[in-house]
Amino acid sequence: MLTIICGVNISEKISGGLFLVNNNKLQKFFNKFSPRFNMDIGRESDHIFDFIQQKQPALVEGKDEVERFSILVWNLIYKLCAKAIDYQKLLDDNFRYIMSPKTNWAKFTKIMMFLQTAYDVITESNHRLTIDKLKASESYYKDIIQELQKDSSILHIKGLGSSNYNDYYGKLVKGLNEGMDENELKERFGSISRLNGGVGEFYNPYKNSLIIIEEDEFKAEAKATDGNQDAEPRNNRFLFKNQLITPFFFTQSGTKPMTSIDISCRYADLYRNYQEADAIVVIGFNFNSDDSHINTIFRDLVEEKGKILISLSIDSDHEVDTQEEELCKKLRIDDKEAMKRVKVLLIDKKTRFVQNEKGQSTLWLDYIIERYKPISVSKVAWGAMQTKA
Repeated sequence: MLTIICGVNISEKISGGLFLVNNNKLQKFFNKFSPRFNMDIGRESDHIFDFIQQKQPALVEGKDEVERFSILVWNLIYKLCAKAIDYQKLLDDNFRYIMSPKTNWAKFTKIMMFLQTAYDVITESNHRLTIDKLKASESYYKDIIQELQKDSSILHIKGLGSSNYNDYYGKLVKGLNEGMDENELKERFGSISRLNGGVGEFYNPYKNSLIIIEEDEFKAEAKATDGNQDAEPRNNRFLFKNQLITPFFFTQSGTKPMTSIDISCRYADLYRNYQEADAIVVIGFNFNSDDSHINTIFRDLVEEKGKILISLSIDSDHEVDTQEEELCKKLRIDDKEAMKRVKVLLIDKKTRFVQNEKGQSTLWLDYIIERYKPISVSKVAWGAMQTKA
Protein backbone atom coordinates (compact mmCIF):
# COMPACT_ATOMS: atom_id res chain seq x y z
CA MET A 1 0.00 0.00 0.00
CA LEU A 2 2.81 2.40 0.93
CA THR A 3 4.66 1.48 -2.26
CA ILE A 4 1.63 2.39 -4.38
CA ILE A 5 1.07 5.73 -2.62
CA CYS A 6 4.72 6.78 -2.77
CA GLY A 7 5.17 5.44 -6.31
CA VAL A 8 2.21 7.38 -7.68
CA ASN A 9 3.42 10.60 -6.03
CA ILE A 10 6.95 10.13 -7.41
CA SER A 11 5.73 9.39 -10.94
CA GLU A 12 3.53 12.52 -10.86
CA LYS A 13 6.45 14.67 -9.73
CA ILE A 14 8.74 13.24 -12.41
CA SER A 15 6.11 13.79 -15.11
CA GLY A 16 5.64 17.39 -14.01
CA GLY A 17 9.33 18.15 -13.48
CA LEU A 18 10.76 17.79 -16.98
CA PHE A 19 11.15 21.52 -17.47
CA LEU A 20 13.66 23.81 -15.83
CA VAL A 21 11.22 26.72 -15.83
CA ASN A 22 7.72 26.49 -14.42
CA ASN A 23 5.77 27.41 -17.55
CA ASN A 24 2.04 27.12 -16.85
CA LYS A 25 1.00 27.41 -20.50
CA LEU A 26 3.37 24.64 -21.54
CA GLN A 27 2.28 22.49 -18.60
CA LYS A 28 -1.41 22.87 -19.52
CA PHE A 29 -0.58 21.82 -23.08
CA PHE A 30 1.12 18.61 -21.97
CA ASN A 31 -1.66 17.86 -19.47
CA LYS A 32 -3.94 17.19 -22.43
CA PHE A 33 -1.91 14.08 -23.19
CA SER A 34 -1.29 11.01 -21.09
CA PRO A 35 1.40 11.31 -18.36
CA ARG A 36 4.98 10.85 -19.49
CA PHE A 37 5.69 8.41 -16.65
CA ASN A 38 3.19 5.92 -15.19
CA MET A 39 3.30 3.44 -12.37
CA ASP A 40 1.87 -0.03 -12.95
CA ILE A 41 0.12 -0.74 -9.64
CA GLY A 42 -1.34 -4.07 -10.73
CA ARG A 43 1.55 -6.13 -9.39
CA GLU A 44 1.62 -4.35 -6.02
CA SER A 45 -2.17 -4.64 -5.74
CA ASP A 46 -1.91 -8.40 -6.18
CA HIS A 47 0.54 -8.56 -3.26
CA ILE A 48 -1.84 -6.52 -1.08
CA PHE A 49 -4.86 -8.73 -1.82
CA ASP A 50 -2.81 -11.89 -1.28
CA PHE A 51 -1.81 -10.46 2.09
CA ILE A 52 -5.31 -9.57 3.34
CA GLN A 53 -6.82 -12.82 2.06
CA GLN A 54 -4.70 -14.70 4.54
CA LYS A 55 -6.47 -15.73 7.73
CA GLN A 56 -6.76 -12.85 10.16
CA PRO A 57 -3.90 -13.18 12.67
CA ALA A 58 -4.94 -13.50 16.29
CA LEU A 59 -3.49 -11.23 18.94
CA VAL A 60 -2.29 -13.41 21.81
CA GLU A 61 -0.02 -12.87 24.74
CA GLY A 62 3.66 -13.64 24.29
CA LYS A 63 4.08 -12.52 20.68
CA ASP A 64 7.10 -10.38 19.99
CA GLU A 65 7.04 -6.82 18.65
CA VAL A 66 7.46 -7.87 15.00
CA GLU A 67 4.43 -10.19 15.09
CA ARG A 68 2.34 -7.60 16.90
CA PHE A 69 3.30 -4.97 14.33
CA SER A 70 2.39 -7.40 11.52
CA ILE A 71 -1.07 -7.85 13.05
CA LEU A 72 -1.49 -4.07 13.26
CA VAL A 73 -0.49 -3.69 9.59
CA TRP A 74 -2.90 -6.44 8.53
CA ASN A 75 -5.84 -4.77 10.26
CA LEU A 76 -4.91 -1.33 8.90
CA ILE A 77 -4.61 -2.53 5.27
CA TYR A 78 -7.80 -4.57 5.60
CA LYS A 79 -9.78 -1.50 6.69
CA LEU A 80 -8.25 0.70 3.99
CA CYS A 81 -9.11 -1.82 1.27
CA ALA A 82 -12.62 -2.26 2.64
CA LYS A 83 -13.22 1.49 2.28
CA ALA A 84 -11.51 1.81 -1.10
CA ILE A 85 -13.15 -1.09 -2.95
CA ASP A 86 -16.36 0.00 -4.69
CA TYR A 87 -18.39 -3.22 -4.62
CA GLN A 88 -21.62 -1.29 -5.33
CA LYS A 89 -20.33 -0.40 -8.77
CA LEU A 90 -19.36 -4.03 -9.32
CA LEU A 91 -22.92 -5.11 -8.55
CA ASP A 92 -24.70 -2.39 -10.49
CA ASP A 93 -22.51 -2.86 -13.56
CA ASN A 94 -22.57 -6.65 -13.64
CA PHE A 95 -25.70 -7.97 -11.95
CA ARG A 96 -27.71 -8.07 -15.15
CA TYR A 97 -25.29 -10.68 -16.54
CA ILE A 98 -26.65 -13.14 -13.98
CA MET A 99 -29.88 -13.14 -16.01
CA SER A 100 -28.02 -13.57 -19.29
CA PRO A 101 -24.62 -15.28 -18.86
CA LYS A 102 -24.04 -15.80 -22.59
CA THR A 103 -24.01 -12.02 -23.11
CA ASN A 104 -20.68 -11.76 -21.30
CA TRP A 105 -19.41 -14.89 -19.59
CA ALA A 106 -16.47 -13.12 -17.95
CA LYS A 107 -18.71 -10.56 -16.21
CA PHE A 108 -21.16 -13.30 -15.26
CA THR A 109 -18.29 -15.21 -13.63
CA LYS A 110 -17.10 -12.07 -11.82
CA ILE A 111 -20.46 -11.31 -10.21
CA MET A 112 -21.07 -14.98 -9.35
CA MET A 113 -17.72 -15.25 -7.59
CA PHE A 114 -18.37 -12.03 -5.66
CA LEU A 115 -21.79 -13.21 -4.41
CA GLN A 116 -20.47 -16.65 -3.50
CA THR A 117 -17.60 -15.12 -1.52
CA ALA A 118 -20.01 -12.76 0.24
CA TYR A 119 -22.23 -15.73 1.09
CA ASP A 120 -19.30 -17.59 2.65
CA VAL A 121 -18.50 -14.54 4.81
CA ILE A 122 -22.11 -14.19 5.94
CA THR A 123 -22.49 -17.85 6.82
CA GLU A 124 -19.29 -17.72 8.85
CA SER A 125 -20.64 -14.83 10.95
CA ASN A 126 -23.94 -16.70 11.23
CA HIS A 127 -22.21 -19.58 13.00
CA ARG A 128 -20.85 -17.27 15.71
CA LEU A 129 -24.32 -16.55 17.08
CA THR A 130 -25.34 -20.00 18.27
CA ILE A 131 -28.69 -20.76 19.84
CA ASP A 132 -27.02 -20.85 23.28
CA LYS A 133 -25.68 -17.32 22.80
CA LEU A 134 -29.05 -16.11 21.59
CA LYS A 135 -30.84 -17.60 24.59
CA ALA A 136 -28.29 -16.20 27.05
CA SER A 137 -28.45 -12.65 25.66
CA GLU A 138 -31.07 -9.97 26.30
CA SER A 139 -32.51 -8.61 23.08
CA TYR A 140 -35.54 -7.06 21.38
CA TYR A 141 -36.31 -10.47 19.91
CA LYS A 142 -36.42 -12.06 23.35
CA ASP A 143 -38.67 -9.25 24.65
CA ILE A 144 -41.24 -10.02 21.95
CA ILE A 145 -41.09 -13.79 22.39
CA GLN A 146 -41.43 -13.60 26.18
CA GLU A 147 -44.47 -11.33 25.82
CA LEU A 148 -46.12 -13.69 23.33
CA GLN A 149 -45.50 -16.63 25.67
CA LYS A 150 -47.96 -15.11 28.15
CA ASP A 151 -51.49 -16.45 27.80
CA SER A 152 -52.79 -13.10 29.05
CA SER A 153 -50.93 -11.01 26.46
CA ILE A 154 -53.04 -8.78 24.22
CA LEU A 155 -50.17 -8.43 21.74
CA HIS A 156 -50.78 -10.08 18.39
CA ILE A 157 -48.27 -10.22 15.56
CA LYS A 158 -49.73 -9.51 12.14
CA GLY A 159 -46.52 -9.53 10.13
CA LEU A 160 -42.77 -9.79 10.60
CA GLY A 161 -40.25 -8.43 8.12
CA SER A 162 -36.47 -8.29 8.29
CA SER A 163 -33.58 -7.00 6.21
CA ASN A 164 -31.26 -9.29 8.15
CA TYR A 165 -29.72 -12.17 6.18
CA ASN A 166 -30.01 -14.50 9.20
CA ASP A 167 -33.27 -15.56 10.83
CA TYR A 168 -32.22 -15.14 14.45
CA TYR A 169 -35.81 -14.56 15.50
CA GLY A 170 -36.87 -17.96 14.16
CA LYS A 171 -33.92 -19.64 15.87
CA LEU A 172 -34.72 -18.00 19.19
CA VAL A 173 -38.41 -18.90 18.94
CA LYS A 174 -37.52 -22.57 18.57
CA GLY A 175 -34.84 -22.41 21.26
CA LEU A 176 -37.16 -20.86 23.87
CA ASN A 177 -40.15 -23.07 23.04
CA GLU A 178 -38.82 -26.59 22.74
CA GLY A 179 -41.56 -29.18 22.40
CA MET A 180 -43.92 -27.06 20.27
CA ASP A 181 -44.41 -28.12 16.65
CA GLU A 182 -43.89 -25.85 13.64
CA ASN A 183 -47.57 -24.97 13.20
CA GLU A 184 -47.97 -23.96 16.85
CA LEU A 185 -44.84 -21.81 16.72
CA LYS A 186 -45.94 -20.03 13.55
CA GLU A 187 -49.46 -19.44 14.86
CA ARG A 188 -48.29 -17.94 18.13
CA PHE A 189 -45.03 -16.19 17.24
CA GLY A 190 -45.28 -15.61 13.50
CA SER A 191 -42.40 -16.05 11.07
CA ILE A 192 -39.87 -13.68 9.51
CA SER A 193 -40.07 -12.56 5.89
CA ARG A 194 -36.51 -11.79 4.84
CA LEU A 195 -37.00 -8.94 2.40
CA ASN A 196 -33.36 -8.76 1.36
CA GLY A 197 -32.90 -12.51 1.00
CA GLY A 198 -30.49 -14.37 3.20
CA VAL A 199 -28.74 -17.55 4.26
CA GLY A 200 -30.32 -20.63 2.72
CA GLU A 201 -31.95 -18.72 -0.15
CA PHE A 202 -30.65 -19.03 -3.70
CA TYR A 203 -31.64 -17.59 -7.05
CA ASN A 204 -31.83 -19.66 -10.23
CA PRO A 205 -31.21 -17.21 -13.10
CA TYR A 206 -32.04 -19.84 -15.71
CA LYS A 207 -35.61 -20.22 -14.42
CA ASN A 208 -35.89 -16.89 -12.58
CA SER A 209 -36.96 -18.72 -9.44
CA LEU A 210 -36.14 -18.83 -5.74
CA ILE A 211 -34.70 -22.00 -4.18
CA ILE A 212 -34.57 -22.69 -0.44
CA ILE A 213 -31.69 -24.88 0.73
CA GLU A 214 -31.02 -24.50 4.44
CA GLU A 215 -27.46 -25.05 5.66
CA ASP A 216 -28.36 -28.15 7.72
CA GLU A 217 -30.24 -29.62 4.76
CA PHE A 218 -27.26 -29.04 2.46
CA LYS A 219 -24.85 -30.73 4.86
CA ALA A 220 -27.19 -33.72 5.27
CA GLU A 221 -27.53 -34.13 1.49
CA ALA A 222 -23.79 -33.74 0.95
CA LYS A 223 -23.11 -36.46 3.52
CA ALA A 224 -25.77 -38.78 2.09
CA THR A 225 -24.48 -38.48 -1.49
CA ASP A 226 -20.80 -38.74 -0.61
CA GLY A 227 -19.39 -41.72 -2.55
CA ASN A 228 -22.72 -42.52 -4.23
CA GLN A 229 -22.09 -42.50 -7.97
CA ASP A 230 -25.80 -42.54 -8.86
CA ALA A 231 -26.77 -39.60 -6.66
CA GLU A 232 -26.54 -35.96 -7.66
CA PRO A 233 -23.38 -34.46 -6.10
CA ARG A 234 -24.17 -31.96 -3.33
CA ASN A 235 -20.65 -30.89 -2.44
CA ASN A 236 -21.33 -27.61 -4.28
CA ARG A 237 -24.11 -25.52 -2.76
CA PHE A 238 -24.16 -23.32 -5.86
CA LEU A 239 -25.20 -26.15 -8.17
CA PHE A 240 -28.82 -27.31 -8.16
CA LYS A 241 -30.12 -29.96 -10.59
CA ASN A 242 -27.13 -29.31 -12.86
CA GLN A 243 -27.92 -25.59 -12.99
CA LEU A 244 -25.81 -22.78 -11.51
CA ILE A 245 -27.53 -20.89 -8.72
CA THR A 246 -26.39 -17.76 -6.94
CA PRO A 247 -26.86 -16.66 -3.31
CA PHE A 248 -29.99 -14.57 -3.08
CA PHE A 249 -29.53 -11.45 -1.02
CA PHE A 250 -29.74 -7.75 -1.74
CA THR A 251 -26.62 -5.81 -0.83
CA GLN A 252 -26.33 -2.06 -0.28
CA SER A 253 -26.58 -1.38 -3.98
CA GLY A 254 -28.95 0.26 -6.40
CA THR A 255 -29.66 -3.13 -7.97
CA LYS A 256 -32.65 -4.93 -6.43
CA PRO A 257 -33.63 -8.00 -8.49
CA MET A 258 -37.28 -8.63 -7.65
CA THR A 259 -38.68 -10.23 -10.79
CA SER A 260 -39.01 -13.68 -9.19
CA ILE A 261 -42.65 -14.54 -8.44
CA ASP A 262 -41.75 -15.86 -4.98
CA ILE A 263 -40.12 -12.58 -3.97
CA SER A 264 -42.93 -10.46 -5.40
CA CYS A 265 -45.46 -12.52 -3.42
CA ARG A 266 -43.34 -12.19 -0.27
CA TYR A 267 -43.53 -8.40 -0.45
CA ALA A 268 -47.21 -8.37 -1.37
CA ASP A 269 -48.20 -10.73 1.47
CA LEU A 270 -46.26 -8.73 4.04
CA TYR A 271 -47.80 -5.48 2.79
CA ARG A 272 -51.31 -6.93 3.15
CA ASN A 273 -50.50 -8.18 6.66
CA TYR A 274 -49.25 -4.74 7.66
CA GLN A 275 -52.55 -3.23 6.61
CA GLU A 276 -54.29 -5.27 9.33
CA ALA A 277 -52.03 -3.94 12.08
CA ASP A 278 -52.81 -1.05 14.44
CA ALA A 279 -49.18 0.07 14.48
CA ILE A 280 -45.95 -0.75 12.70
CA VAL A 281 -42.85 -0.91 14.90
CA VAL A 282 -39.43 -0.53 13.28
CA ILE A 283 -36.18 -1.46 15.04
CA GLY A 284 -32.63 -0.90 13.82
CA PHE A 285 -33.55 0.12 10.27
CA ASN A 286 -31.98 3.32 8.90
CA PHE A 287 -34.37 3.99 5.97
CA ASN A 288 -31.42 4.53 3.62
CA SER A 289 -31.98 5.43 -0.03
CA ASP A 290 -30.61 2.01 -1.05
CA ASP A 291 -33.64 0.49 0.67
CA SER A 292 -36.18 2.51 -1.28
CA HIS A 293 -37.99 -0.74 -2.20
CA ILE A 294 -38.81 -1.10 1.53
CA ASN A 295 -39.28 2.60 2.27
CA THR A 296 -42.02 2.69 -0.35
CA ILE A 297 -44.05 0.18 1.66
CA PHE A 298 -43.77 2.28 4.82
CA ARG A 299 -44.64 5.49 2.99
CA ASP A 300 -47.77 4.01 1.42
CA LEU A 301 -48.94 2.51 4.72
CA VAL A 302 -48.58 5.86 6.50
CA GLU A 303 -49.87 8.17 3.75
CA GLU A 304 -52.53 6.05 2.06
CA LYS A 305 -53.60 3.56 4.73
CA GLY A 306 -53.36 5.86 7.75
CA LYS A 307 -51.08 3.55 9.76
CA ILE A 308 -48.94 4.63 12.72
CA LEU A 309 -45.20 4.09 12.22
CA ILE A 310 -43.11 3.84 15.40
CA SER A 311 -39.34 3.87 14.94
CA LEU A 312 -37.18 2.96 17.93
CA SER A 313 -34.11 5.15 18.27
CA ILE A 314 -31.06 5.09 20.54
CA ASP A 315 -29.90 8.52 19.34
CA SER A 316 -29.98 10.67 22.48
CA ASP A 317 -28.00 13.52 20.89
CA HIS A 318 -30.95 14.84 18.87
CA GLU A 319 -34.44 15.86 19.94
CA VAL A 320 -37.29 13.48 19.11
CA ASP A 321 -39.04 16.14 16.99
CA THR A 322 -35.90 16.59 14.90
CA GLN A 323 -35.57 12.83 14.39
CA GLU A 324 -39.23 12.55 13.37
CA GLU A 325 -38.79 15.33 10.83
CA GLU A 326 -35.67 13.67 9.42
CA LEU A 327 -37.47 10.32 9.21
CA CYS A 328 -40.29 11.90 7.21
CA LYS A 329 -37.70 13.32 4.80
CA LYS A 330 -36.12 9.89 4.33
CA LEU A 331 -39.51 8.34 3.66
CA ARG A 332 -40.48 11.35 1.47
CA ILE A 333 -43.66 11.91 3.42
CA ASP A 334 -44.81 15.50 2.88
CA ASP A 335 -48.49 15.32 3.84
CA LYS A 336 -48.85 17.14 7.19
CA GLU A 337 -51.47 14.77 8.60
CA ALA A 338 -49.40 11.75 7.60
CA MET A 339 -46.31 13.27 9.23
CA LYS A 340 -48.14 13.27 12.57
CA ARG A 341 -48.42 9.48 12.34
CA VAL A 342 -44.63 9.04 12.19
CA LYS A 343 -43.34 8.56 15.74
CA VAL A 344 -39.81 8.18 17.11
CA LEU A 345 -39.45 6.43 20.46
CA LEU A 346 -36.21 7.16 22.31
CA ILE A 347 -34.82 3.97 23.87
CA ASP A 348 -32.01 3.47 26.37
CA LYS A 349 -29.40 1.41 24.52
CA LYS A 350 -28.39 -0.73 27.49
CA THR A 351 -31.73 -1.39 29.19
CA ARG A 352 -34.15 -1.02 26.22
CA PHE A 353 -36.29 1.12 28.54
CA VAL A 354 -38.25 4.25 27.66
CA GLN A 355 -39.57 7.13 29.80
CA ASN A 356 -43.37 7.21 29.88
CA GLU A 357 -45.58 10.28 30.37
CA LYS A 358 -45.29 9.96 34.15
CA GLY A 359 -41.50 10.00 34.01
CA GLN A 360 -41.27 6.30 34.86
CA SER A 361 -38.96 3.88 33.06
CA THR A 362 -40.63 0.94 31.36
CA LEU A 363 -39.66 -1.66 28.77
CA TRP A 364 -40.18 -0.43 25.20
CA LEU A 365 -42.69 -3.17 24.36
CA ASP A 366 -44.74 -2.60 27.53
CA TYR A 367 -44.85 1.10 26.71
CA ILE A 368 -46.17 0.50 23.18
CA ILE A 369 -48.77 -2.04 24.33
CA GLU A 370 -50.00 0.34 27.06
CA ARG A 371 -50.04 3.33 24.72
CA TYR A 372 -51.90 1.68 21.85
CA LYS A 373 -53.98 -1.06 23.48
CA PRO A 374 -55.96 -2.95 22.38
CA ILE A 375 -53.30 -3.50 19.78
CA SER A 376 -52.16 -5.90 17.10
CA VAL A 377 -48.63 -4.81 16.32
CA SER A 378 -46.81 -5.50 13.09
CA LYS A 379 -43.33 -5.79 14.58
CA VAL A 380 -40.68 -5.19 11.96
CA ALA A 381 -37.34 -6.65 13.12
CA TRP A 382 -34.94 -4.73 10.90
CA GLY A 383 -31.16 -4.90 10.82
CA ALA A 384 -28.64 -6.96 12.71
CA MET A 385 -29.56 -8.77 15.91
CA GLN A 386 -28.66 -6.53 18.87
CA THR A 387 -27.91 -9.11 21.52
CA LYS A 388 -26.73 -6.62 24.11
CA ALA A 389 -28.89 -3.61 23.23
